[in-house]
Amino acid sequence: MAFDGKKTSTDDELCRNYFEFRFFDEERLFDMVMGWKNLFDAIAPDLVVFDYSPTALVASKCISAKRVIFGTGFCSPPRMRLMPTIQPWANPSLKRLQNSEKRVLQSINGALSKLGVPGLENLSDLFDCDENFLTTFKELDRYQNREKVGYWGARMSMEQGEDPVWPNTNDGPKIFAYLKGGYKNVNKVLEVLNNIEANVLVYATGFTPKLKAMFQTEKLVFSPKMLNLKKVCQNCELVICHAGHATVARALLGGIPVVMLPSQLEQFIMSVNVVRYGAATMVKQNEEQPDFAGVIHQALNDENIRQKAKEFAARHAAFDQQKQIIGIVNRIEGLIAQGL
Repeated sequence: MAFDGKKTSTDDELCRNYFEFRFFDEERLFDMVMGWKNLFDAIAPDLVVFDYSPTALVASKCISAKRVIFGTGFCSPPRMRLMPTIQPWANPSLKRLQNSEKRVLQSINGALSKLGVPGLENLSDLFDCDENFLTTFKELDRYQNREKVGYWGARMSMEQGEDPVWPNTNDGPKIFAYLKGGYKNVNKVLEVLNNIEANVLVYATGFTPKLKAMFQTEKLVFSPKMLNLKKVCQNCELVICHAGHATVARALLGGIPVVMLPSQLEQFIMSVNVVRYGAATMVKQNEEQPDFAGVIHQALNDENIRQKAKEFAARHAAFDQQKQIIGIVNRIEGLIAQGL
C-alpha cells in the first residue's frame, strides 16, 4: 500500500516507518523473510492463512502450500498495477506513488532473487493467493473499486457476553456506547450522553473506577462485563463506538444507526465509507471543537440515516454467521485436498 509521506496520525506514521525501514531496506527485509521461511520449512504446512502479514507473504513465495488471505480487506488491496494510496484525501502525486511502489518492489524482488524465486511483476502480485476471504460487507470495505470479488460477511463473536440490563428512567431512546478510556474526548462524550433525554448503557474498557463513578447516573449505567451485542442491538435506537469493524457491522445488521468516533486510520476509513453510505455520523479524531451532541442528535433523528441503516439490514438479512464459518472451513478443506 502506498503512503503519501505526510504525518496524519501516530498509526499512519508507524505504518509508513514499517515500510520505509523494512520494505525499503532489502537486507532487513531478507532477514525477516528468512525467519518466516525457516518457520515454514520446519512446519511444512499444507495451507497458510495470512491476516495482515506482508513479510510472511513474501516468504510464502518459496513454498508449495496453498495460501489464503483472511481479513476485512484493509490489508488486502485490489489487484491493480499501481496500488492505491490508503490516504486518498491527501491527494498524493502519481510520481510519489510510483516511486514508493518501485522501491518496495525492488526490495522484495531482491530478497526473492537470493532465494532463487522469480520476482513479482507488480507489487499487487504479493496478494495473489488461492483465496481471499473478504470478511466484510461491500459497504464497509476500504476499497470500493474491487472487481470480481466475493464478500463473506463480517467476522463477529458478538453473541457471547451478558444480557443487557438497560436503565429505564425516561421515555427517551435506548443508546448503547462502547467506549475506550484512551479516547481523548471520552469525558465529553459521557457528559453529552448524561445531558440528553435517553437511557444509556455503556460498556467501557480502560476506565478507572473513579472515572466510571464520575459519570454513572440513574439514566447512564456501565456494564461491568462484556455484553451480548446481538441482544443489545435488538433493543436500542443508536450505537456509539470507535468504529470497530465487528461492532459497526452488528449494529447495521440490526438496522441501527451508528455514531463513530474513530481513533486510528482503519477506523477512520471505514467511518468515511459508512457516512458516505448514509447510515452513520462521525466525529473526526483531530477536530478541535467536536460537536458530539450534534452528531448524536442527527443520528437519532435524521430519517434518512435511519432508513439507510434499515436498508443495510434488509440487504444482508440472509447473512448467517454459522453458514459463513462452515463455508470458509469447507473452502479451506477443499484447497488442502487439491494440494495433497
